Amino acid sequence: MIQDYLSKFTTYLKHNSRTESTIHAYTNDLNQIIAISGDSLPKVSTKDLLQLLTTLKYRYKLSPQSVSRKINSLKKFFDYLVSVEVIKINPAKAISHPKYRVKTLRVLTKNEYNSIILGSVENIKLLTIFECFLQTGLKISELSALKIKDLDKNFKFITVASRQVPLNSKIHQLLDQYLKLAGKRSLPDYPIFSTNTGKSIEVRNIRSGLDRIFEKAKVKNLCVNDLRNTFIVFQLASGMELKTVSKLVGHKNIITTKKYLTNSNRHQRTEKFLIPKIFPE
Repeated sequence: MIQDYLSKFTTYLKHNSRTESTIHAYTNDLNQIIAISGDSLPKVSTKDLLQLLTTLKYRYKLSPQSVSRKINSLKKFFDYLVSVEVIKINPAKAISHPKYRVKTLRVLTKNEYNSIILGSVENIKLLTIFECFLQTGLKISELSALKIKDLDKNFKFITVASRQVPLNSKIHQLLDQYLKLAGKRSLPDYPIFSTNTGKSIEVRNIRSGLDRIFEKAKVKNLCVNDLRNTFIVFQLASGMELKTVSKLVGHKNIITTKKYLTNSNRHQRTEKFLIPKIFPE
């Protein structure tokens, strides 16, 4: 019974254009709770939910952030059950989120950037991947799936996930150089970044490759997503409108983009290009 409700909830989320990662997070949270509550979940009280959350917290040693996410998953699930008239009142509505300190976004510095460039000049493929993330703000799954046909013939933009991402001169020149050396420009269905067998490079291989050059450059606590963070922060700091940045990086909700505003104020610059170079020479 409860799994039927969960399945319908998942379908409801898909119809409302929620991302796969969001749907996965909700269902994973709810399945953990259902493992304790069983089919009784739709009938529980607020007091019962608090007890369930306490049990989860100590069983899985959850952080306050994880507990907060599970509360949010419960609120959304019970909102759905109310909307389809399975229950009349959302028992999770009265539950408050635990307080916790939000981590500051990790943004690449100019010195770190220079160290990475110096350490990767002999590997044009990794260097191009690194700059592609930094200069376009693409997600790792998007970069992995890029094909030659997604790249404008004049290197003015890349088409990805139904949006066009303009290319600044830095990544334009590097992509042009890399593709000439790789001999791929006349193969539209070929991956821009491929394995030796011609398949699209896997996400885990992108991560491990970049981790190697970060380690070689002695840049600590940096991951691929921090390059996307850096791109967003610098575009906002350059004066680009919030809605434009949100659309550019594929955020489903502008609220997600707003979270970067505080950080962008620390990186004010004067360039007013559409896509200014990150760390211009």
